[in-house]
Amino acid sequence: IKLKYISLAILVVQNASLILSIRYVRTLPGDRFFTTSAVVMAEVLKVLTCLLIILFQRKDSS
Repeated sequence: IKLKYISLAILVVQNASLILSIRYVRTLPGDRFFTTSAVVMAEVLKVLTCLLIILFQRKDSS
């Protein structure tokens, strides 16, 4: 049960940090990046995070 809340908290922090970092970087002068590339990378990180959580869950249940 704790793992469920920990994984929820991790994903919430990850989503919030994505939004805040994109807003911060857009205010800086210099070269810009595509927002879509940042979103794709965030989704890849979400998948990796979820896979790690699943691995920890299976390890604990064994």
